[in-house]
Amino acid sequence: MLRNRHGALPKGRLVCKGCDRAMTHSFTCNGERRYRYDTCTRAIKNGRKACPSGSLTASEIERVVVDQIRGIAADPGLRAEVLRQAQERFEGELAEQYGPRACVRRYDTIIVSSLTPLDFHRRNVESLCRDLAGATDEVVISFVRLYQ
Repeated sequence: MLRNRHGALPKGRLVCKGCDRAMTHSFTCNGERRYRYDTCTRAIKNGRKACPSGSLTASEIERVVVDQIRGIAADPGLRAEVLRQAQERFEGELAEQYGPRACVRRYDTIIVSSLTPLDFHRRNVESLCRDLAGATDEVVISFVRLYQ
């Protein structure tokens, strides 16, 4: 699990359910013991009574996050969709930061067979080009070459 230098989940990723504001990581110490928690930024700025949620222990938040990740991992369809969206977002961010010439998508190695005829690959490449329109202006394809 990705953590920052304080051992917390990345900043800005948690949103308060009570008031839809960002939550921020904090901690307090009692002797040698460190207690980590996340607090609603509205409660920090306007006082604890400003938000019904207030603070949550970091361990409880992390347990919920891990349970949700396990739920995604257990469902093959959901797992594939989450991975597809993550890849799409990553490629979009690359293209936005560096321009469409920086992101080249590969579709290889193409093997034409009775299970994957040429039309199968044509549809996949067309779908790939539609999905990446604006994010990249180049798709590289290659066919398998069997040596004898």
